[in-house]
Amino acid sequence: MNKIDALRAKLCELDVDAVIVYDELNQHYLSDFAFTDGCLLITKASAHLITDFRYYEMALLSADKQFKVVTPDNKSEYINRVLSDDSCKSLGFEGGFVPYNLYTSLKDSYKTCELVDIGDLIEVLRQIKTPEEIAKMQKAQDITDMAFAHVIK
Repeated sequence: MNKIDALRAKLCELDVDAVIVYDELNQHYLSDFAFTDGCLLITKASAHLITDFRYYEMALLSADKQFKVVTPDNKSEYINRVLSDDSCKSLGFEGGFVPYNLYTSLKDSYKTCELVDIGDLIEVLRQIKTPEEIAKMQKAQDITDMAFAHVIK
């Protein structure tokens, strides 16, 4: 099961139709792309990396291919359209990360959805490593060991 499917399964357990992700560490974890302007929107049916023009080409090349990379003129309108198209009635957000002013903006912008605090759900998912992540960590350790062995000589 990949990261997006694991997140969707947890959202299903919470009866949450979609999640909007603002924490940059969580964005990078889920999308395999590091960016500082925008958000991820993941519904039961689709995944969107929403950013500005500066990141567009690199995101197309680097981000997980499950994500539709978009640079809408009006992010709120785009998100509302996706939420409507995917029949979302509830929208999860990272309660421990989202400041109150962003929360009120979400509440005002996405009135058709009930906002649901998912807490540290994504952080908990990040703790469980996939075989691919473990292989990358092992490769990094092997490189470190070779470099250390070279320096000792």
